[in-house]
Amino acid sequence: MNLSRLARVARTEWRHQVRRPLFWVLLVLLLLVVWGVSSGNVTIASGSSEVGGKKAWMTSEFAVAQTVMLLTFLLFTFFVSVGAGMSVISDDEARVQPLLHTTPLTPAEYVWGKFLAVLGAYVLALGVLMGLLVFFHHVVPAGDSAEFRGPFALRHYVRPVLWFGLPLIVFMAGAAFAMGERTRRAVPVYFLPVGLFFLCAFFLWDWSPGWLDPRVNRFLMAVDPGGYRWLTETWIKVDRGADFYNTQPVGLDALFVTSRCVLMALGLGAVAWSERHFRRALRGEVNVRTSRAARNRLIEPPPAQVALSHAEAPLAALGMVVRPPGFWAGLATVTRAEAWGLLSQPGLYLFLPLLLLQMVSQAATAVGPFDTELLLVPGRFAVRSMNQASVLVCLLLMFYVVESLERELSSGFSPIHDALPVRTLSVLLGKALANGLVAVALLTVMALAGTLVQVSQGRVPLSLTPYVAVWGLLLLPTFLLWTAFILAARAVTGGRFGTYALALGALGLTGFLAVREDLTWVTNWPLWDAVRWTDLGAFQVDRAAAHAGGRGPGRGPGAGGGRLPDEGHVHAGEPA
Repeated sequence: MNLSRLARVARTEWRHQVRRPLFWVLLVLLLLVVWGVSSGNVTIASGSSEVGGKKAWMTSEFAVAQTVMLLTFLLFTFFVSVGAGMSVISDDEARVQPLLHTTPLTPAEYVWGKFLAVLGAYVLALGVLMGLLVFFHHVVPAGDSAEFRGPFALRHYVRPVLWFGLPLIVFMAGAAFAMGERTRRAVPVYFLPVGLFFLCAFFLWDWSPGWLDPRVNRFLMAVDPGGYRWLTETWIKVDRGADFYNTQPVGLDALFVTSRCVLMALGLGAVAWSERHFRRALRGEVNVRTSRAARNRLIEPPPAQVALSHAEAPLAALGMVVRPPGFWAGLATVTRAEAWGLLSQPGLYLFLPLLLLQMVSQAATAVGPFDTELLLVPGRFAVRSMNQASVLVCLLLMFYVVESLERELSSGFSPIHDALPVRTLSVLLGKALANGLVAVALLTVMALAGTLVQVSQGRVPLSLTPYVAVWGLLLLPTFLLWTAFILAARAVTGGRFGTYALALGALGLTGFLAVREDLTWVTNWPLWDAVRWTDLGAFQVDRAAAHAGGRGPGRGPGAGGGRLPDEGHVHAGEPA
């Protein structure tokens, strides 16, 4: 391996990564989120701080570890996956690799140079995150949050970044890079962060019943790539007081250190596996999608030449007529073609069984008060699954819609496609409708999971009406709005990565407002925690406060009064 050529590849790719809108939107998101959490919203909930005693500092190592872990997992994983996974695919689409093969560049220099560049770019972003935390915690005037700020200690920021942020970035960059190099398809790359987010946010971090075997619990701590379960189960679940969290470092045990090292090793091992596969593909030992297509074009015999007779009639005698297709005909054609292409992709068939398994296990093991068995009721299950459904469908719709818009360009079909007399509205709407099958498939699998658990419990009558009412009536407008936003973002940015940047930025800001509990009826477009279920009525508005006392002085809208109980919530609600 020639270090000079390796450095040249890494330097070229690094410049490309840091100039992308994707990278700069991540930095802007980090700035806004860190600015928001610096007001004291992310602290350790200890008993003494709730009764007027000493406050838990947001500058402690425990609080910074939580912040770094959550921001790295919720923001970096998606941006890193897009940057690393699309690195080789972008060269394929730009037809750059045939030129590279004419140079002395070796597969190892090419693969490791591109990976190190992507990793270096997002490690730089991780350093920016640490700098922003230090700046907003210790340089910006404290104001009302002064009681939540302690003295500056560099180790409070360096250790969380090294143990919680860096291993996750190395793993995601390596895994996404390997997925992109191996499949040469964008959609499998995007399934990786979505699946990881779903597994961790809705299972590994939240599921911890009292009857769980401690050995199983420690195993789940070890496989959690974010480290959140280990941190909460080991140090935060049992309150140790504000003084402990403010002054003590996060104690690392052998389990956590080993899991972090294994996580980084898996990421680097995935890159080594990619380098080996890339070398074998160049030698013709294995086939890849792009090289196989190119080889077929090279070995395909030329079409036989047909001798034309001068006695043949002119083309005008055939009476052929060309009519541009109307709106509905073009829409039907585009929708049918896009739906067929969507159903032929293997990524969805790999993700749906995993989703079904996870939903069934989560619903079957749900417990109520005192660890009692919780019976699954269709309406409550539909409402409780709305958050998961909206997040998953929006993420997958983002990836599928963007890639469907890029498919003609990446396949070289765009000159013919753009010359066709099909209306632009028919093309865009057809792609949107076809990709809506992703939402239908996910919601169908979730409804099937609830039905299977109901059948196994044998207590609650089966009914599909709540699923149709809750998901169909409430979530369908959300998905239509989100798809329209993706199409508009693609039109504004004119490229794949700018669209991802705007879409991930919108999701990130919405999630940030949700964590701060600042969502309103305007900003809560995904309907997170906005609906309740009951069998007493169908989506009745909560008018309890108005019925009880009417609108007295200072209680009407615009009077500046306090927030009404359950304001903005829609009742399909729970029994009182």
